[in-house]
Amino acid sequence: MSRTYLQIGFIAMILLVLIALSSIPYIKRRLGKRWFSLHQLSLLVVVLAAIHYYLSLKAYNIDSLLFLALCGVFVLWKTFARRVLAWCYR
Repeated sequence: MSRTYLQIGFIAMILLVLIALSSIPYIKRRLGKRWFSLHQLSLLVVVLAAIHYYLSLKAYNIDSLLFLALCGVFVLWKTFARRVLAWCYR
């Protein structure tokens, strides 16, 4: 059995460490406007964590699929909410 879920979890952990390190005030000042772009990777981490959870289960159940779907909806909302709300209120 392939252990893809471990690789996905490791990538998510590395990204979280990078995001945490970039929150140090000195590094945050050095990054400037790129700091926000780097923190947008947290949305990718949410998706990777949900996939990691889904793949790590030995028996698939509705809870893991529900968690994966909710994370997907959250990421889509965070990505497109500003555009959708601007379109609704024009």
